[in-house]
Amino acid sequence: MNPFSQRGKTLSIFAFLSALEGVVALIYLLRIPGDMQNVWLIGLSKTRFALAAVLLVGIAVFVLVAFTVWRKPQTLTHLQSLAQRGEFYYPTVFFFLLGGVIAGHLLWLSGTLTDEFLHGVLTRLVPLIAWGGVMSWQLLLILPLLRYEGRLTWSASQKSVFWLGAGVFATLLALWGIIAYTGFGITPDVMGWDAPGAPVMAWQGWLAWLLGLLFLLVERILARGGTDARARGWFDLVMSVLLFVAAYTLWSSAPMERAYYAPMERAPNYELYPYSDAALYDSGAQRVLLGEGFGGVTRKPLYVIFLVLAHALVGNEYDAVTNIQVLLLALMPVIVYWLTQSLHTRFSGVIAALLLILRERNAIALSADIRIVHSKILMSDLPVGFGILLFTWLMVVWLRDPAKRRWMPVLAGGVFGLSMLIRSNSVIMLAAILVVFMIVFLGRFYHKDTKDTGNNDKAIQRDFSVQRKKTLLRASVVMLSPLMNALLLFFLGLGLAIAPWVWRSYQITGRASFNETGQVAYHAELYTEPENVGKFKLPQLPGESGKNYLDRLNKHVVDYTLANPGVVAGFVIPHTLHNQIGMLLTLPLSPWLGQDPNMVAFNYKIGDWPSLWEDCCGVRNYVQAMPVWEAGWAGALSTGIKLMLTFNLMLVSLGLAAAWKKLDLVGWIPLVMALAYSLSTAVARFSGWRFSLPVDWAGYIYFSIGLGQLSLWAVAWLFRSPAADEAFPASESTWQRVQQIEPDFGAPLRPALLSAVVVLGIGLAPLIVEKAISPQDAPLPQVESIAAFEAAGFNAFPSGEGAIILQGRAFYPRYYLAGEGESGSGWEAYRPRDYDRLGFTLIGTGDVQVILPLDEIPTYLPNGSDVLIAGCETSDVVYAAAVLIWDETQHLLAAPPSSESVCPAP
Repeated sequence: MNPFSQRGKTLSIFAFLSALEGVVALIYLLRIPGDMQNVWLIGLSKTRFALAAVLLVGIAVFVLVAFTVWRKPQTLTHLQSLAQRGEFYYPTVFFFLLGGVIAGHLLWLSGTLTDEFLHGVLTRLVPLIAWGGVMSWQLLLILPLLRYEGRLTWSASQKSVFWLGAGVFATLLALWGIIAYTGFGITPDVMGWDAPGAPVMAWQGWLAWLLGLLFLLVERILARGGTDARARGWFDLVMSVLLFVAAYTLWSSAPMERAYYAPMERAPNYELYPYSDAALYDSGAQRVLLGEGFGGVTRKPLYVIFLVLAHALVGNEYDAVTNIQVLLLALMPVIVYWLTQSLHTRFSGVIAALLLILRERNAIALSADIRIVHSKILMSDLPVGFGILLFTWLMVVWLRDPAKRRWMPVLAGGVFGLSMLIRSNSVIMLAAILVVFMIVFLGRFYHKDTKDTGNNDKAIQRDFSVQRKKTLLRASVVMLSPLMNALLLFFLGLGLAIAPWVWRSYQITGRASFNETGQVAYHAELYTEPENVGKFKLPQLPGESGKNYLDRLNKHVVDYTLANPGVVAGFVIPHTLHNQIGMLLTLPLSPWLGQDPNMVAFNYKIGDWPSLWEDCCGVRNYVQAMPVWEAGWAGALSTGIKLMLTFNLMLVSLGLAAAWKKLDLVGWIPLVMALAYSLSTAVARFSGWRFSLPVDWAGYIYFSIGLGQLSLWAVAWLFRSPAADEAFPASESTWQRVQQIEPDFGAPLRPALLSAVVVLGIGLAPLIVEKAISPQDAPLPQVESIAAFEAAGFNAFPSGEGAIILQGRAFYPRYYLAGEGESGSGWEAYRPRDYDRLGFTLIGTGDVQVILPLDEIPTYLPNGSDVLIAGCETSDVVYAAAVLIWDETQHLLAAPPSSESVCPAP
């Protein structure tokens, strides 16, 4: 028996296996039907003969290597010496890694391309490509055995991550099976069931991963140089600036596409204006700027105040206002970077931040293709997502070392309260936060950590000795004081944030409320049987006060839930699952660069690179090719997409395991926040679309951690790098860190007080701004208004019931031809009608929808113009006979003489 090492046996087996795979590839090549007109030798064309020759040479080489290593063990020594030379090893690893990826990509294209030329070429090359790809991946397994002495050994941390990840993966697969069998989360509900948001494409995932690897390389170089913590801090700061600049540049430079909340530009100004809910928030801001205040209990008051400040800074130009919003939201990738590196590594943080940047860029590009909300639309979804993300990061930072950051619950609670002022359904997340508090703080009394068993036992013994020596009440106070301290500080911050607005709401309605009555009624009416959704109504009764009406609406929801728990669970659970499924579907659903295989007429597009790129890798083609964005999609997926979903699920599972390994329960706080927020929208019978947008970053975080962990394992195998073990430094667990908190109710005064002041100041902002802006000049008396119209040449004033003269400021003017208009309800000035007209929103003594019949496009009506209106008022719109622009031009817009001048208007 030849005395050579186990590595020699492994190399010999590899060579024999490669030769056998080459034989299979050769047989496949010879079985491909050929063209008899091109036969050259032994029934083969010149091309196929050359390919067969290459395969035969390769087979012969591998057979020779196998027998040589088997018969002459010293050959292995020469190969090992070659592999240990860095100038050979590193380029070789890169070459085979690139070759394996390219081979896999070409194999996928060979089965999907419809272009005849490319398909014909790739079909003949498939055997060689497949063999080369398989050999590339096999060589990546063999090369480290030749270079390094001994086998790679996993640490206990890496083993625990693997097995925990396997357990999470098995659990999620079982859950996926239940969903597939029952249809829960896939079968559409009768209400609020929307498609996923903007996706990340495969090439973008590859780009984020490669840039993350570059960052990892730089980090490893710094680590070898013994860089201190201060230098790493500066490096993190530079990375944060780069991510912020990248996000702002990519988002602000993306061309704004037509969207539901920002319809196409129209005459007379051909400018973008907000619409529907976006116009509701913007008009609220304009009302405040006019000195009218919020009016009643305004929805999302903190977001409205943001728009007030933006308009005060840059005026009414849509792009300028959204640019300020983009500037703020560009901080989200920075926070994602810091949050993800807290849960795992900087490497994973870079990947997650880049994925978020690219997803948002895709969202802007898809405005006209799918239902989407993004940073250039005046909606509250991303701002509230910013608040929840910031809160999650603060929670993780605090609970990583709660003994040293005992003041941070004030700031975290304040940020959460401010998020409630942007979107009130965040209040449902409070229950999840309390559960996290309870587990983290009370878990210290029964959790024994193997990292420091002795100290932990002493802490437990000390706590229970206190219980034996003192009364039960006093012992309970000692045990619960860290939890009570955290809760008190958290609710202090929360209370400071929301108290000013709650007090204002109570003064107006007689009860604390975040939502206007109409919104509460809309959601309450959804609590009915599926066949009655949209038909069931709960109108306010004659003489019923607003407070009593709100009480009746809330009582209906509670009573219906208690009486029909199955019906409520039948839409709450599916909507919650639907949000999570949608989050998974926004991850790459193809493993390769090209997204749309139907690159027809490829030969004719050479040189037209933008068109070719759009065919190959454009996001529009991607969503059109994927069934999940089709109307009425009910869960049907191709085998390829199912396999990719399984791979993504594996990465998310690995990410959850790695985050738990590093920070215990704290590592799953982003998951808890995502589930809690999904539940809050499910209770309102909505999911998907913009309703999962505020927490979709959680999916990117765990996906990136899983991808980062898998990459660190690969790097550890190929280069014996310690980076994988450094991701889980030997330190105290969360339970041990909590045990270090002394049982008192104190907290560092200065940072706690500063946090409280900042939170209270922002919470007071809506009230301060409302009071600080005084009303505009009093409207003109009717006599003077009539005189102004007459001076402009108009005297055909409408008469009869509803005739009115109004003064205010005209916003969002749009001119429509007959039959044109916007979809949706509640905006009568813009819905389709059978005549040409100008529509706009008048803000003065209240929001009024105005329609002015016009046979031709008006030449002058700037957005935000002061106007006088003569017309007929109905319950939902004012039909104008004339509009006088009240500026130095005194420009008059009048309806054609044929229009009715007698009220009420039709």
